[in-house]
Amino acid sequence: MYIITFILAAFYWINHAQQFSYFGKTNKAHLFITCT
Repeated sequence: MYIITFILAAFYWINHAQQFSYFGKTNKAHLFITCT
């Protein structure tokens, strides 16, 4: 379960970090991955 969640979180982060890195959403995604 951890592996599946991590893959989904990583995919989400990579997909959105490129678009919202300047908007500060990267920190939220990174925090989500860290909490997971």
